[in-house]
Amino acid sequence: EQMDKGRGSELAGAEVVFVSGVAGSGKSRLVQAVGDTLQRLGWVVVKSKFERGKSYASGRIVSSMFDKVISHLVRVKDGGRQADIAYCERATEYIRGSIGEASLYWLVGFLPSLSSLFGDTECAEIASGFKLVHCLSIILKAVLEPGRFIMIVADDLQWADETSISWICQVLLNIAGDKHVSRRCLFIGSFRHDEINDGDPFTTQYSLLRESHFVNATEMKLSGLSKNDVTEIIMSELKLPRRMVANLADAVYKKTAGHALYVTELLNSLMDKSIIAYSSQKHSFAWDPDRIEFIQMSENVAELIGSNLNSLSEKSLFALQILSCFGIQTDVSLLQVLETFEAGLLSSLDEFVDRGILDRAGPFVIFAHDLILQAVYEGMPFSRRSLHLRIGQHLGASIPLQDRQTFFAGSRLTSCLLSLACDQVNLAGNDFVGDEDRLVEFSAWNLEASRRMIRDSDFAAALHYVENGILFLGEESWQKDLRLFAGLHECAVVASFALGRTDEIVQHADVLTDHVPFEETLQVQVIVLKSLSLVY
Repeated sequence: EQMDKGRGSELAGAEVVFVSGVAGSGKSRLVQAVGDTLQRLGWVVVKSKFERGKSYASGRIVSSMFDKVISHLVRVKDGGRQADIAYCERATEYIRGSIGEASLYWLVGFLPSLSSLFGDTECAEIASGFKLVHCLSIILKAVLEPGRFIMIVADDLQWADETSISWICQVLLNIAGDKHVSRRCLFIGSFRHDEINDGDPFTTQYSLLRESHFVNATEMKLSGLSKNDVTEIIMSELKLPRRMVANLADAVYKKTAGHALYVTELLNSLMDKSIIAYSSQKHSFAWDPDRIEFIQMSENVAELIGSNLNSLSEKSLFALQILSCFGIQTDVSLLQVLETFEAGLLSSLDEFVDRGILDRAGPFVIFAHDLILQAVYEGMPFSRRSLHLRIGQHLGASIPLQDRQTFFAGSRLTSCLLSLACDQVNLAGNDFVGDEDRLVEFSAWNLEASRRMIRDSDFAAALHYVENGILFLGEESWQKDLRLFAGLHECAVVASFALGRTDEIVQHADVLTDHVPFEETLQVQVIVLKSLSLVY
């Protein structure tokens, strides 16, 4: 209600809202409605979404979130209005003066859009998470001038890693101390409360926000639909009066317990199976109440959605399964590469969009809901690892031709083809690959992907690729390829230092010095000494 009072009205304090509910309860739709309202009032809305099973990519999602703030600044500057240009110049100078040149150039790896404001100069500095939080706080303060408002959305926080959740909360706490700035920023985070436990990182950080005197933290718990809500939905869809849909609404409500997505999928299923069908004699929709009563419900929404996918042809279902291997969303340029893996992949998209399985957003193809993705992906339990391996090998073979191109997969994560190939073979697993030469090759892919992530200041992803590279190289790995062995553990030390993981720094450094001449590990030893000095 505060936000609807009008354009330019400042919030009473640092506003943080958490929207919780089970999968399919309407969290994303509610947040979307709020965002649409605020955009009409002149707010900038920045969205991000975490993904199941990809906690290692959380840093890139946070990077994408804050990079969109910078992208907005660039667009405003390029718009040509004198007031906007002056605003951008003030924000740019504040960022430069508060962060410093050296840190600014390092930060370009984490926020690529900064290069449009400050140029693309590389810096070899490895910064800590504390410094990153400080820099992100400065950037947010710079863009939140009087009359400038930002809404930041983080969806599915239950799948974010501890480091990323900490970064987000610490930035919010940092700007909360400046009431003139914090009142112009609204943060909305959504999560599935049934997937959060007391000991989870999110619970700890949420408590810190609630305890802060500078933050107004609110939780909105979404409940299921009422019987009246279900009745209204059926009346609207079937164009029938309340008295004629009462028995159908009662049956649907009992079988779904008012779960919003359950209701939608059950009604779709009843229509597909012609249990609800248009009667030419009655000139309206009709149904057999007894048949509806005897329908056996799936144990969860994903199973129900999965059963509704059974009407797809084998070729169409396989195309969907390929898409599901990349997460919630994929861009068309990546699908063009995959067209040589499975012909007809691009031409099948229209069918999926028409059936409400996928959505299009510019060059992106997006699963309409997480639960649809889950149903498709989990619907191939025996062939999944094989498919990941085949896709990974196909992408790896395409690297010489496509490696300079930027691709998007998952939650709008910028990826090179090499890292996408690594993601696929890593999901297949080292124990699924029987060929020794392939194991070494995949290990080398992961090393190169890790080095690229370090250059982009994405140290959590870098450590993820290193750990997979070590798994592929296997036991007594120094005897198989000493250079590859050394490179993996050197990257592990660098990434662990940036993440503040002292125990892992020492562990990888010890393994390295046990098998590599000491004089070749001097850079690693310097990092070990730096990390120990920070501890003591």
